[in-house]
Formats: sequence, structure tokens, C-alpha cells
Amino acid sequence: MSFLAKTRLHLRNEVGEIKMPARPTTMVIDMQNSTDANPENGSHGASKTIFGRDVEEISYVQFHDPLKDEVPRHVMILGEAGAGKSTISAMYCSAVADGNVETLRSVELVHYVQAAHLHNNSTANAFDLLFTEQMTCDPMTELTENERRAGAKWLNQNSGKLLLTIDGLDQCLDNFAVNSLPKTDQQNNSRISKTIAKIMGGNIWRGAYILTTSRWNIYWNFTAEQKPNKVIGMRGLDDGNLRLAASGHSVDGDRMIDQLVDTSPKLLNLCRNPMFLKYMTNVFRTNSENLPDCISGLVSAFFRNFFRMSSEKYGDITRLAYHGMLKNLFVFSRCYLENLGINPKDLNDFLSAGANPEKDQDIANSFDDIFAFSHQTMQEFCCALHVASLDRSNMKRFISNDLNENGLELTRQFFYGLILNDKVTNPMRKFLTGLKTPIRDCREMLFEELFNMVTDGTIRDISTVRLLYECGDDTIKKMKQHVQRVTINSGDLL
Repeated sequence: MSFLAKTRLHLRNEVGEIKMPARPTTMVIDMQNSTDANPENGSHGASKTIFGRDVEEISYVQFHDPLKDEVPRHVMILGEAGAGKSTISAMYCSAVADGNVETLRSVELVHYVQAAHLHNNSTANAFDLLFTEQMTCDPMTELTENERRAGAKWLNQNSGKLLLTIDGLDQCLDNFAVNSLPKTDQQNNSRISKTIAKIMGGNIWRGAYILTTSRWNIYWNFTAEQKPNKVIGMRGLDDGNLRLAASGHSVDGDRMIDQLVDTSPKLLNLCRNPMFLKYMTNVFRTNSENLPDCISGLVSAFFRNFFRMSSEKYGDITRLAYHGMLKNLFVFSRCYLENLGINPKDLNDFLSAGANPEKDQDIANSFDDIFAFSHQTMQEFCCALHVASLDRSNMKRFISNDLNENGLELTRQFFYGLILNDKVTNPMRKFLTGLKTPIRDCREMLFEELFNMVTDGTIRDISTVRLLYECGDDTIKKMKQHVQRVTINSGDLL
């Protein structure tokens, strides 16, 4: 089998047959009028999420359609956690491979890679990192030495016939460099993010078409050279697709949506996110009369429905999530779990098998020896639960430093909701017993952080508004005494 034949088989194995009858709205976004909101420029904690300005709605098969009369080389899909970025990028790859994308009819090779599955291998060149190592997991697609050489040669000569899709830039092990990266050729050693950044900047495989996905915050880490020619924003499910998607989860979708319209319009808006809609339909099936009203409440309710383990195994899963989030690690080898004293067989409900781990985890030989959480949002929630179990000094340090870093924004929302919002805390009591730091002390630390966010009586950051919403009505009432004004860029509210 030739290199091209094996890569086509690999694509089919990676993306499969995806059916998504209810698709989120995808918009071309103008990011030119947005400014980077660095914490040093006035915002406290995690950087602002800037959403840009909607230009026009497009179908997913139009991602590489001309922008200002020119076909964009690099397109980036940006969206919140669970927005459907991975699904729609995989659908796009299938459409291009099947010849159903007019602007990319010249493409002969479509390659799909999940950033979380890339090895932390400083000795691998771009071809080995993105092709050789990714295709090794399946004996049917593993490249021989001759095929490897032929593939590298083909790409050097035909880079303009490649569509490379890298899903989840925010899940790369090492952060993207803010400063310009040196222009080097393909053979130079590089860490993962630097290699990807060079590809995005056109310094490797110049002329290749690129599709990347990420959460919004990563966009500001790129230089002008590395930023995409076109940005696509995931804007959630519209009214019609929301009902269609809800009905696809084995519930009375119309009844659920009508109930949310009447009782919790804010939660309805959250359910426009496909992953959170999935969580909501699960919660609705079990308790349709008592629905949560914030993200932490929704995910904690799903967690309680899903979690049927002993307290010891519960500690294992939250500890794994915590260690993973600190390292920006989202796939785990059996060896890595065993080094943490964790038996993966005990965690079948939360870990799915079949992914490619990082280099420093002693890669296992079997596909079944690689594990990941069912979705990144569940890992982030479990991480928040583990933070609640830390002793006072470690918790104080984590809250003041790590929890305010980019990449932990959702974990931060979950943790504040778990600790400060009684509607979230009380149903989770059995998971919050025997803590080294009493809930009362945790709340004091978080209130101190909240007060620091509004030191001059002004809320300037949309992330602070979201955080307060997670904290519940009682916290909001207390904070109102310290807030005199709210000044937020209108673009943040889109």
C-alpha cells in the first residue's frame, strides 16, 4: 500500500462517518477591531475572551471559500468548550476528501490530527511528528521506512495539495510562543507548538491548506505571521437546530426546550452549546422538575448521574484530572496511570480507550492501553473537585496563581460554583466531605479573590461576570456592595 493510500485509510479511521443533523451556526469573524486584553493591561486573573465581530454566516463546506477575493491558506475555528469544533472539523475533512468542497478540489491528501495526541518529542521533524507517529498506532497504516521517505518527498514537492487539520491547539503540551519563531526548514528539531506554529506561518509545507481549532483564548498567543487568514466562530445552535438536537438525545426535545424557555432562559442559552445540551438532556431525563441554572450546576448534576464509584476511585479520577490539567495533558498511557497508583479498569465510566499519548509516558503497544476523559469539560470539572481536596496552603497558592492561568478558565468557573453556590455545593456534599480545608475557609479565600477583581469598584472583564454568575445569588448580593459600575467591551458580549 502506498503512502497516499495509507493516509486515506488513516483519515477514515480518525474521522469515521459523522452525522450531525443539527449543526451549530458558523460565522466568519472579523478579529481586526479586537484588542488583546492582557491582565497586565488592567484585567485581573485570566485574560479576557474576545469574540470579535460577526461578518457573515457560512456552511462548513465554505470554510476555505475566498475572503477578499483570495482563498485563505489557514482557517481557524474558534469556540467555547463543547461548541462542536472537533466534530465540524472532522466533517470538513471528510467533505474535502470526498471532493465536496469546491475551493479545495485540487487537494489530494487530507490529514487530521488531534493536538492532544502529539508526542512530546523534541527530536521528531514535522513529518514524523504529524504523520509517522500518528499512523503508527494502527498496523494497517503504519509507514515502512520506504513509505516514510516517499511521503516526506511527496509533501515537499506537493505541499499545495495538502489539507492539514490540527484539532485542539489549546491542548498542545507546551504553550505557543508569543515571540516570533525563527524560520527554519523541516528537518530542524522543534517542540510541538513551535513546529505547528511554523506550519501555520508558512515556514514548513508552504502552500498547504490548514484548518486548526481552538478555544478562543489561544488566538492571542500567535504572532501576525502565525494567525489565520480567516477565523470561523462557533456561535451555537439556533432555535430550530436546538430542538432538533435535543430530540436526538432520546428526550422530548420540545418539552425540554419549552420548560427552559419558561423557567431558565439563561440556561437555555447555555444549551445552544452541543456538549452542554448533551449534559442537560441527561439531567432532564432523571429530574426534569429540578434543573440547574449555571454551568457548574449542570455539569455537577451530570457528574452525579454518571458517577457510580467508591470514594477511593473517585479520588483517583479527580487526581488524574488535576495532574493532567496542570500539564495540559489530555491523553494518558496505562504506564502513566499506574505511576499515579491508578488502575484504569476501575475508571471505565470516565476514561475511554484509544488515543496516542505523549512521548514522556512510555507509550504502550496496544491501542487499548491509551486513555482519555469522555470530554475535556469532564476532566476540567474533576480537576475542580480535586482542588477542593487540597490543604489550605496548596489551595491558597493554586487559587491565587494556577487557577488564573489561561487554559484553566472553565476549571475556575467550576471551582467557584462548587464552593460558593449553595445550589451546586449542597447536592455535591458527599463528594465534598472530609476535606483538608473546610468549605468555610475555601469560601473566604474565593471571596478575597473576588474582591481583588473589583478593587476600584469596576468590573471590566466578561470572565468576572461569568464567574459571579456561577457563584449564585447570595454571592452576587454580597459583591453588589463593592461594585459601582460595569464597563465591558460590547464585542465581549457576542
